[in-house]
Amino acid sequence: MKAYRAFSNVAAIAKHVKSTKKRGSARPTLERSLSTEHAARQDETRRPGVRRARLHPRAAVGLPIGSHRPLTIDHRLSRRVIDVVQNVITSVVLPSFRALRPEDIQLKDTPGDPEDLVTIVDKAAERLLVEQLGDVVPGAAFIGEEAVSENPALLSALSSPAPVWLIDPIDGTKNFVRGNADFGVMLALVENG
Repeated sequence: MKAYRAFSNVAAIAKHVKSTKKRGSARPTLERSLSTEHAARQDETRRPGVRRARLHPRAAVGLPIGSHRPLTIDHRLSRRVIDVVQNVITSVVLPSFRALRPEDIQLKDTPGDPEDLVTIVDKAAERLLVEQLGDVVPGAAFIGEEAVSENPALLSALSSPAPVWLIDPIDGTKNFVRGNADFGVMLALVENG
C-alpha cells in the first residue's frame, strides 16, 4: 500500500500566501514545512530539558516502522497536490474564515457526536478538491467526509484496487466556526487498498 498525504495548516498557508505578494513564491517554504527533515531540524533546536514525542520517519508517511520496503514519493504528484490544496484554501476557505453567518453552519447527524458541525465552506471545499484532484490522479475514487455522512456506501471504494482520495475538507470545523486558526485541510491518496 502506498499512501500520499498533504496536511495543510491553514494559518501557515495564509501567512505564506500573504507574504508571496511581497517576496515571490511560497512553494519552497511550504515544501520545507511538510518535510520530516525540517521537523527533525526544529526538534534539534528546542530548549534542553523539553521533551517532544518524535515519529519514526516511516511512521510519518504511514509505513510500519519495521518495514523494509523502499519509500518512494512522487514529488511531481506532491507538488500538484500542494497546488490544489493551496488553491482551495485561498479561494474557498480563507475568504470565509471568521466571516460565517449562523445560517452557514449546521449540525450533522453523527452518531456519538451530537455537536458535530458542517459549514457551507466544508461542502464547497470538498467539491472543489474532488474536482481538481480528479485531474491529478485520473480514475481515482473519492471519499469525502461530507459526502460519506450523506452516503456511507461511498466507503466501499476502499475495497477496490483503484486509487482513492480520502478528504477531510476542514479538519477542525468547530475551531473554524469559532474563528480559531487550529484547523486544516486533510488529504490522503490510498493505492492498492
